Amino acid sequence: MRTLLVVAAHEHCGRSATELQLTQPLLSLQIPRLEQELGVRLMERGPHGTRLTAAGRTFVVEAQALPGVAADAVARVRAIASKPRIVVGYASNLIVTPAAQMLRDAVSGRRGGDAAPGLGRAGGRSRR
Repeated sequence: MRTLLVVAAHEHCGRSATELQLTQPLLSLQIPRLEQELGVRLMERGPHGTRLTAAGRTFVVEAQALPGVAADAVARVRAIASKPRIVVGYASNLIVTPAAQMLRDAVSGRRGGDAAPGLGRAGGRSRR
């Protein structure tokens, strides 16, 4: 895909091969492979360079957005992974304090009422 973007920018395989540090024959094989994979002709080749077809222009516009989309995805994943977590453990037969009840209710999305599944009142006792 990067190859197509560079060739589209230069409209010339020789200059594109130099920028990509590829041989021109190798570069010239990559575009037809991409076209075959997509099932559409992306470029018209001629003695004075290459030109994008309508499908090629559309593909280039869409492909130019991919590095930004990938960078955004990486940033979002890293942000999620770096959020602090609070892990609260409990043991049976303990008195559940009002603070613990509030935390339990916040985690379960409730405001008061019965205990959330798995977060029952220890020993059936609690203070309110």
